[in-house]
Amino acid sequence: MHVLSRTRDTAVLQDPGPPPGPTAGELLRAARAAVGMSVEQVSAATRIRQAVVVDLEADRFESSAGAVYARGHLRALAHAVRTEPGPVVEAFGRQTGYVVPTVPAPPPVAVRPHPHDALDLPGAVPLERRRTWLPRVVLTALWLAAGALAVDTYRNLPPERSAETVLPSPSAAAPAAVASPK
Repeated sequence: MHVLSRTRDTAVLQDPGPPPGPTAGELLRAARAAVGMSVEQVSAATRIRQAVVVDLEADRFESSAGAVYARGHLRALAHAVRTEPGPVVEAFGRQTGYVVPTVPAPPPVAVRPHPHDALDLPGAVPLERRRTWLPRVVLTALWLAAGALAVDTYRNLPPERSAETVLPSPSAAAPAAVASPK
């Protein structure tokens, strides 16, 4: 049996020999038969082509276009037939030698304490529980009061005067020439 393994950018066929225990395809086929699903039903449920499902159950992983895709297809098929994907993926790893690369966890970051947290005063409230919302509420109330006062002042202004009442007419502006006695 030839198995597809993925190295860097090239696919390599290798013959790892008979795997110990059941193969990934055997596990999937048995689980599918146990729930009474056909290949067509599994294909429709997972949207994986029927030819790929048949190949995976026959332990032919070449049609999956790579070990990563084959592993993903095996997981999806295991979920579709209501079985745990772990043993199926482990069997695939035994068959192909494909090991999922693990990324080491980053080291923990040292967190410096906040200066206010270091205070051990009686009755001191932790920083998370302080009332930081109170100043915001007070400022919002002040802005609303100032806006209401401005609107009220604008509404109570006297009506605008017309140009005639503000500026006298030209005839009234120039006094009549008074004749002086001679």
